[in-house]
Amino acid sequence: MSFTSFTNHRRGALALLSAAFLALSLGTALAQPAPPAPAPAEPAVPAPAAPAAGEPAAIDQASVDRGRLLYRDRAVCVFCHGWDGKGSLVEGEPPAPPLVTTPIEGEFLVETIACGRINATMPRHLRESWSARYPCYGGMTSADLQPGEMPPNPRGAFLTMEQIQDVANFVEAVFRNKEMTLENCVAWFGRPDAPQCAQYR
Repeated sequence: MSFTSFTNHRRGALALLSAAFLALSLGTALAQPAPPAPAPAEPAVPAPAAPAAGEPAAIDQASVDRGRLLYRDRAVCVFCHGWDGKGSLVEGEPPAPPLVTTPIEGEFLVETIACGRINATMPRHLRESWSARYPCYGGMTSADLQPGEMPPNPRGAFLTMEQIQDVANFVEAVFRNKEMTLENCVAWFGRPDAPQCAQYR
């Protein structure tokens, strides 16, 4: 065999060998299983629904019950606002506004009970009110008031902020924008046969 023939024969053998190797590689690749498809994404957990606008907050009945006793016996709010929240005529003073129709609510009601009303008969029920520790109505202290404008001290006792919150809860749960009920009347007088409650039966 000539050198040229040997070289051509060798080249042909190498070409066949390369083609066989390529076919073997393609066959192996095609025989391998396809990679698994990605798992579907889990649906997002929806956020808890917010309370509807204007929906009343849950009533803390224990706070309302404490507020009733404070309103009646300790702060003596009943003297001016009446047991039913409709106002009570006090000799020598203008009638207190009825709580059943008051537009004041929430934190503003708490502030009004704590600070009283400027140049009015509504007393302040928080001892620290009108001080740097508890300024009132936009940051005012007693130094910002004119003589005679400071709300008076309560007819009963001063209250803590927790007690003031209880009174506010009582006013909102029983009086504000509500009609008196037999249940609340009985709770006030402590007896189901109270003559004042007959009209609610």
